[in-house]
Amino acid sequence: MNFPENLDLSVYQNAKKGKDGKVYFALVARGSQSGKVYIVDPTKESPNAFEEGTSLQVAAGVSYVGIY
Repeated sequence: MNFPENLDLSVYQNAKKGKDGKVYFALVARGSQSGKVYIVDPTKESPNAFEEGTSLQVAAGVSYVGIY
C-alpha cells in the first residue's frame, strides 16, 4: 500500500474487516498529534486502493494500535 511515508507502523497494528468487506486501520504519523482511519479495499489491485476516513486526536504519549 502507498500509505503516507510518515505513518508509524513500528508497533503491532490491529485492523477490522467491515461488513462492506473493506479493512479499517487507525494510523498516526510519527511525531504527530493527529491520525486518520485508513480504509483499504482488498478487492482492488492498486497500491493506492485506500481512502482516508475520520480524523483521530492523540494525547501526549498515546498511540493507536487498533480499531475495533
